[in-house]
Amino acid sequence: MTPMDSLDAHADLLPFQLLVEKLLHQATTQIATLLKTHPLTTHANKAAKKYVKTHRALLHELLHALKINPNEYNKIRPIRTKPKQPPRYPI
Repeated sequence: MTPMDSLDAHADLLPFQLLVEKLLHQATTQIATLLKTHPLTTHANKAAKKYVKTHRALLHELLHALKINPNEYNKIRPIRTKPKQPPRYPI
């Protein structure tokens, strides 16, 4: 029988609290980096600007708790290419 903490550390597993925090941060960052044409972008920008006192949405809580401002992130547009087109840059 091995202690669970030691087993989790050797299996490279995060404690539950850190795992949940990591997943929330990933999801919030994905929302913050959406393109301007995405329907959630306007809601995320409004939620990040002002922290309301009543009727807060989960988006308000996430953006302000993690201190993520969508306007501070660079937007990277995806490039679509044909499947058989060779890469533009040498790999």
